[in-house]
Amino acid sequence: MRIAQICTNAMSGSVGKIARSLSESLNANGNECVVCYARGKDYSNDSSFRFGSKQSIYWNVLNARLFDSDGLHSKGATKDLIEYLDNFSPDIIHIHCLHGYYLNYQILFKYLKDSKKKVVWTMHDCWAYTGHCAFYDFVECSKWKVNCEKCPQKGSYPKSLLLDCSKRNFETKKDAFTSLSVDDLKIVTPSHWLKAEIKKSFLSKYSITVINNDVDWRAFYMDNDVTIEKRILGVANIWDRRKGLSDFIELSKVIPDEYKILIVGASDEQIKLLSRHKIDAIGRTSNIEELANLYRTSTILFNPTYEDNYPTVNVEAISCGLPVVTYKTGGSPEIIEKTGMGRIVEKKDYSAVIDYLDEAYLRSANERPMIKNHMVEQYLSVYNEMIGRYN
Repeated sequence: MRIAQICTNAMSGSVGKIARSLSESLNANGNECVVCYARGKDYSNDSSFRFGSKQSIYWNVLNARLFDSDGLHSKGATKDLIEYLDNFSPDIIHIHCLHGYYLNYQILFKYLKDSKKKVVWTMHDCWAYTGHCAFYDFVECSKWKVNCEKCPQKGSYPKSLLLDCSKRNFETKKDAFTSLSVDDLKIVTPSHWLKAEIKKSFLSKYSITVINNDVDWRAFYMDNDVTIEKRILGVANIWDRRKGLSDFIELSKVIPDEYKILIVGASDEQIKLLSRHKIDAIGRTSNIEELANLYRTSTILFNPTYEDNYPTVNVEAISCGLPVVTYKTGGSPEIIEKTGMGRIVEKKDYSAVIDYLDEAYLRSANERPMIKNHMVEQYLSVYNEMIGRYN
């Protein structure tokens, strides 16, 4: 089977890692899978294709900043991608994130409609059915259920500094993304929460399957021979407002003295801020073993996210045997519900976090089961269903 994945990048970030891991596993099992991407480090080889240019990305960013139009530029880059897809002739085109200033979704979806390609679309956030934002829980907005306009998050990713074109974006996305027949498009979500949200949107006519995100089990695994420290760990790729960094500051004021907090992924400015509150912090780490060891030796991972789909950090932590405490928001609680590894608490309920600390610290290694989601097998089943049903 031939599969072409389309992704912002081929390795960095949770989505890029998922695409690369899926590609490697599919190729190892006798399939032919490529990752088509436009940003990040150049990994060009037989199993990947990089398209577009930095100039194309910068032009897209500039227009998005001024005219709220991410995804409506990069025409030349998108035509290069389509030419490659024509030559590769995949059985399945697997889309990941279409936002990120690298692609023109109108041109891509016209090609998908005209070519009648079988498409699997994994939605890692809410961008596809809103007029602007990737998430909306933080501002409690539900305009996307009818028609976006006067966006309360115009200044959030993908940021617009000038115009608010959320109404136009909503209508343009609706026209493009509903142009494929229900036989040719299947949506996948990593969480049941996102599936339920999509069912309320203009994409509700399509079949939706839940496939939880996997992590690299060769790196994130349990080790019974480590010493557990009284440490509350926080990990994020970028600590923006929705990730709840300020909640760690509030938690630091009430936790027992013997427990320490360590934040991973902080900016230089955030490291200085946290140090004033006696919170240890380091920048983003590319050393997977270092991160995995922090998971293995901490008491809990505290993930106070205010909006999320199916956080990779939760999966990484639990696969290393680390219980997770997270808020009752989005799809973040789902892996805890699935494994029993942690606690789901209300937003800003720091006493509930503290109440769980000693219990989590005293858990034996044998009580910390490793999980596995069988993501690759589930995607293969979806691919085979798409092909077998119509070929």
